[in-house]
Amino acid sequence: MRKKRVKNEKREKKPKVDEEVDFEEREKAKRYLKMMPCNYPLEIVESALDEVRYPYGLQKVMQKILERSEDEATKFLFSRKPKPFQPKNEMKFKEKDSRRNLNGRTVRKRFEGKMYQGTVVGKSKSPDDMEWFKVRYEDGDEEDLDGYEVIHHLYPPSEIPSCLGRKFVSLELFAGSCVLSDAFYQQGWNVDSVDNDSKSNASLKLDILNINPYELDRVPDFIWVSPPCDDFNFMKMVHIMSWAKSKHPHLLVVIESPFFKLDMPLMKECVCHFNLQNVRVVYGKKPTHLWTNFPALVNHLKQFTSNQASCCAMTVARFVNSKFTLDAVNLLEAAVPYNGTKPIARKPTPEVSHDESESD
Repeated sequence: MRKKRVKNEKREKKPKVDEEVDFEEREKAKRYLKMMPCNYPLEIVESALDEVRYPYGLQKVMQKILERSEDEATKFLFSRKPKPFQPKNEMKFKEKDSRRNLNGRTVRKRFEGKMYQGTVVGKSKSPDDMEWFKVRYEDGDEEDLDGYEVIHHLYPPSEIPSCLGRKFVSLELFAGSCVLSDAFYQQGWNVDSVDNDSKSNASLKLDILNINPYELDRVPDFIWVSPPCDDFNFMKMVHIMSWAKSKHPHLLVVIESPFFKLDMPLMKECVCHFNLQNVRVVYGKKPTHLWTNFPALVNHLKQFTSNQASCCAMTVARFVNSKFTLDAVNLLEAAVPYNGTKPIARKPTPEVSHDESESD
């Protein structure tokens, strides 16, 4: 009994923390908790932080908040209702974009997440009288494409009739090799991607914690996230999703994660506020979980099994593209990322407040 008592006494000892360090970590935790799209009463947040203490783990703090508070209403600050897309004058057909005039044209095409530029260097006919165009890329590789594929990858891209509306935008966070971006690119989307690895194929190589979404070039219609097992990265993901949802109410999201589960307080709150549903999919021998606010996609993927992640990405891209097309989202004007005037220089990410209304 004596040894056991000594052991317990050692456990009860708390490491001394510098007051300034403690204050900074406490304020950091409060700042990230505000990224959840709801308002927690300040006294409950302070009480939870007091109980958890340094280093203020977000999962533990959120658990204490949920024990003390009732279900908080979701609050997405919609800046304005999307306006109908205003088509410009109808485009006149350009003879140079026909299949008869493709030799010498420049194309850009993505391979495994990386963009390559090439030139159409010749044309031939197959035994079944089908035309094929030989494209030679900057790395020396060559491939044969039919005329419609060449036109699809022309650079600069051919104009499309404005009556078809705008292009959709996807954003892939923690993108890595950009498998998802590749799939949406093949559907004719504008694709943006973020990863902090300099060797990744992401279009923006930056730590997600340093991103101010109000300074991005465009607002996504769809977000795919493969977050690491880190609470601060998770909350920053929630912040970006909340920003996009406030700009585009039709936003669809997919979170791919074998780590975050419903019994985790942060995930529980995220699922609640974004109305997420879960489906288990298998990439070869690797099972993972997808969380999405698109119920039809959940039903569609319940029986999904493939040897390659790219097959799942292509399935999601086709399904999401079909929904947005049928819902005529392309006929809604795209929102701008910022509020008020466009930021000129990069600023620190603003603290998220759900009490203040956004300016138009």
